[in-house]
Amino acid sequence: MIKFLFLPLLMFSVSVRADMSMVTYNANIKNTCGYPIRVLASDEFGAIELNQVLNEGEAVNVLPYFICSGTRGIFTIEAFVSTINELERCLPKSYVLEISADNNQITLDKTQFLSVLRRSESISSANFAVYDFEISDPSLCPK
Repeated sequence: MIKFLFLPLLMFSVSVRADMSMVTYNANIKNTCGYPIRVLASDEFGAIELNQVLNEGEAVNVLPYFICSGTRGIFTIEAFVSTINELERCLPKSYVLEISADNNQITLDKTQFLSVLRRSESISSANFAVYDFEISDPSLCPK
């Protein structure tokens, strides 16, 4: 009896996952400062943890792994979301991006980060399920 109840549930789960429109967002911040910078990205839950020093010209994805749960299920692995609105909804409210050099620091909360992301260069991909953004904004250089 239990396996007969389990089978429809399994089929429903598989069909829901197959119907999801999954999109990957990569937000690569590039060091254009002319000096090394430290990039920290985090949230209060520890779902996002990044702490990396970038030399001039180097880049790092500031949207590492996090879990996005919502009406369409749970997404994992490399910031999978279905639209830019989903990214805004799914990125934890406590997301913080810090860029520092020497004793200077720039801190962006979730809203400020999304604003920078919207102004950033979007790199086209043949794969419509992947959106890559290159953030190379000199105003993000700590002075």
